[in-house]
Parts: sequence; C-alpha cells; structure tokens
Amino acid sequence: MATVVMGPPKKPERLDEVAMTVWRTLPAALLTLGCCGGHPVTPLPSGPVRMRVTVVPRDGPTTETIRDVQAKDLVGEYRLGDGLGYNLHLVLKGNGAFECKWTGCLGVYGTSSGGWTLQEAGLALTTHRSDGMLKDQPIEWLRGVVFDGQYLLLQKRDLDKFKEYGPVTFHCFHQKAVRQALVDWRARALTGAAKPDGKPPKD
Repeated sequence: MATVVMGPPKKPERLDEVAMTVWRTLPAALLTLGCCGGHPVTPLPSGPVRMRVTVVPRDGPTTETIRDVQAKDLVGEYRLGDGLGYNLHLVLKGNGAFECKWTGCLGVYGTSSGGWTLQEAGLALTTHRSDGMLKDQPIEWLRGVVFDGQYLLLQKRDLDKFKEYGPVTFHCFHQKAVRQALVDWRARALTGAAKPDGKPPKD
C-alpha cells in the first residue's frame, strides 16, 4: 500500500494584500458601528441642517427661529439633574452615536446607547440598547436651545418646566462651559430679573 506524504498546508496567495485590505477597512467599519452593540450608526450630516431652535437672551423675551445648525457643533458631553437622585450624563459622538447614563444616590439607575441625528424639529435619538430607568423612559427627541452662545438640549417632557422656569440645570442638558452662566441666570431670576418670556418670575 502506497504511503501518502502530506506536506504543509499551502499559504494563501497575496496574504500581505489581504491583510492590508482588512487594515484599511477596519477603521471605517468600527466608525460605522460606533458604540451601539453592533448596530449600524447613520453618519451625521456633513453640512448644515435647518433646525428650529429656542433662543434665550440674558435679558428680554425668548424667541423661536430656524437656524442652520452643524452637527459637529453639538458633539460633546452634556449633563442635567439635581445632583442627588436624578442626574443624566449624555455623550453625543462625532460618528453619530450617543451614550447616556442615569445616576443617583444609589448608583447607576440606567444606561442607553444608540444613534443621533439632526432634523428640523431638533435632535432625533434612536436607542439600540437600554436598561433600567432609561429603558422605561428613553430619550427620543431633544429640542435645541441657544443660551449665552451655547447649545442646550431639552427633552420633550420638560417643555412645560422650561416655559415655567427657563433654562436651568435641572432639566436642560448643558455642557460644562455654560453651567456657571445658567446658575447666574437662575440667581438673577430669583431676585427679580425678567424670565425668558419677559414676564416677572413667579414666587
């Protein structure tokens, strides 16, 4: 009986080119996937989007307008809450992904992630993964508010609070750069300064 001698397996041809192709496409693939548990994320608009925003001056009435908004100008970390049991930390990423965490006195109450984009009505958030309180109360839509040259973000369920109290850190997503201006605005409102609608604040 003849003996068959098995040689070493043949190496794939042009292995170096295959490796280079994978190396080139990997960053783009990762960018598309973002941080949404493998769900694809739609790239952000490269140009401005006509978006309805609320403009709150330091003095005077609040106005509504349509602005050309660049998605890149909204990328960053935002927070809101009372510093106790209700605190939301929202991260809008430049690849169109978002992450959100709800924390309080007892730790983390919920997390979520997904994709975000700009529309005429504001920011639309599509959740791909969520748990805890953010599964029961997802963030789906955010209204753009301009205050002191910075963007604030307002949840639909907080519109009535905004009309009543104006731009405060409890219900307006804000970045660190504008936090002190919000605190100062609220202090002035409490001491008799005009509200955003131009009327005296309620006691």
